[in-house]
Amino acid sequence: MTQDQPQPHEHQSKLTNRQYRAIECLLMSPTITDAANKAEVSRATLYRWLKTPAFRAVYNRRHAEALLFFKENTRELFFEVLDDLQAQLHSPDPRMRMQADETIMKYRFAVPPDHEG
Repeated sequence: MTQDQPQPHEHQSKLTNRQYRAIECLLMSPTITDAANKAEVSRATLYRWLKTPAFRAVYNRRHAEALLFFKENTRELFFEVLDDLQAQLHSPDPRMRMQADETIMKYRFAVPPDHEG
């Protein structure tokens, strides 16, 4: 299979292997420029692909899958962090308590109201 042939598992989307690679690079890169460099395509090409419905649909699906994977695999760690934070709140060291207070306040005001549970 050449680099520009559609991948068989998603033949209906008609994306090439280069486009699938670009999607993975987008998911793993902090910027479009970085993703384009890793995918070995120009930024203009990446932006053009992002405007196409098929590319955008696959990208959106992969992005949602990645977020779900992240959430599922960090849930237990999150509760461990909360346990540690709670222990800090009850520390005899006032500096530790203040650090825990600051962490809680930063998080509290960083989370948009529609994301609170």
